[in-house]
Amino acid sequence: METDSKATGLKMFQGMVWQYGFESGALRAELFPDVLPALELWKANGLDLRIYSSGSVLAQKMFFKYTVLGDLTDLFSAHYDTTIGTKREVASYERIATESQYDPAEIIFVTDVYAELAAATDAGMQVVGSIRPNNVPLPTEFTGLTITSFSQLELSSLDRLSAT
Repeated sequence: METDSKATGLKMFQGMVWQYGFESGALRAELFPDVLPALELWKANGLDLRIYSSGSVLAQKMFFKYTVLGDLTDLFSAHYDTTIGTKREVASYERIATESQYDPAEIIFVTDVYAELAAATDAGMQVVGSIRPNNVPLPTEFTGLTITSFSQLELSSLDRLSAT
C-alpha cells in the first residue's frame, strides 16, 4: 500500500479482501454527493457507463454493490482493470475502445491522474480532469477541461462535452 502498487495479483487479492469486508457488512462504500445523481442522469440519457480502475474488477463490483446509497451495479455495463493494461499506457485505452466497440472519440474518460489523461488523449478519447479533495493536483501543463463535481458535466449526448 505504501508504494501504491498496481500489480494485478495484488489487486485481485484486494478484491477478495474487499469482497469479504463488503459482504460481511464491515465495509460500505461512500461516494461524493454529486456522483449518484450524475450517473443516474447520464444512464437515463442513454449513455453507456463503464469503469476503468487499477482496482480489480471484483473490487470495483464490490465497491458499487455495497455503497451507503445501495447497490449501484446496474448503472454500469462493463468494468476494466489492469488485465487490459496499465492506466498510463495508450494501448490500454485503445483496447477498451476496441472491446467496447466505440470510436475512441466517442469515449469520455474522467480521472484525477495526469498520466492517465495523457494516455487517453493520445488514444483519441475525450478527457476530463477531476479535481477532488485530497487528490494530487493536476500539473499546469494539463490545459483540458476540469471539474470539481460531476454535476458540472453535461453529457446528454456523445457528440458534445462541456462543463458548466
